[in-house]
Amino acid sequence: MKILLRKLRSVPASAHEKIFNFLVLIIIAIPLVYTTAFTIYCDKRFFSTLLAYGYKLESLSGQILLIWIKKFLQYLIFPTFPLLISLLYSTLCQRCSFFFTLLNKEITEYSADDFGPEEQRTILRRKAKIDDILDIIQEIFSVPSFFFNLGYFVCCCRALAWNLTLRVKTPIQMLTLINGIIILIFLCATLWVSGGLPENISKLKEAFYKKTHRRIIFVGTSKEPDLRKELLDKPDFVLTGCGVLFHRKSSVLAAIGALLTYTVLVVSTTETKKQWV
Repeated sequence: MKILLRKLRSVPASAHEKIFNFLVLIIIAIPLVYTTAFTIYCDKRFFSTLLAYGYKLESLSGQILLIWIKKFLQYLIFPTFPLLISLLYSTLCQRCSFFFTLLNKEITEYSADDFGPEEQRTILRRKAKIDDILDIIQEIFSVPSFFFNLGYFVCCCRALAWNLTLRVKTPIQMLTLINGIIILIFLCATLWVSGGLPENISKLKEAFYKKTHRRIIFVGTSKEPDLRKELLDKPDFVLTGCGVLFHRKSSVLAAIGALLTYTVLVVSTTETKKQWV
């Protein structure tokens, strides 16, 4: 992580990155709001006994304090801490993606005459620095991103299944649904931001190829080295979670589809078993 942060100093940040600072405040505020609302609307006697491992508390203030503290710690561990890590992950991906956008724009501003071998090498050297950063990001966040996204998926399935099976809408049930929606939004946003990297890399390759191709046609570069292979022969970089979950923009629809499919399947199977019983 130290190496990653040191390398990121030379990478410019986009103006949209200020949004992530605002999201940090929202994520930190979520457990406070959720825990307070849960403590107000829950059955204090039941939940205090449950959280105290069967020991009944007679004092109302003791019940409220126990529920608030335990629920706050529980919600702080998950999903608040994973959401903060996912936000850091998204910020790193957004910065690298923005750098590829700048390189793409810089290539398009060159004329065919000016885009010589030295300019091409400069572009390739700058891209190589970002490639090193992406390799470090993949090494650090491969396992955490997989398990965090898996936890988000299970949490969303739980919230959706609970709201489909319970007929009476209680405040606690609505809190669970809101919690699931927030987690689903962060899951989709993380996949969308990290999935933008392959798209921007492809655009960079296309811009580099078009500019060098025009230079070959209109200028003539028979004596110049062909540097296109250094960029075009390299496969597109895709961030993955343990090599199982590939972070592409299309993964957002896949995640939502899997969420709806498996949740409805489990709920329908459970309902069928209850009817047979």
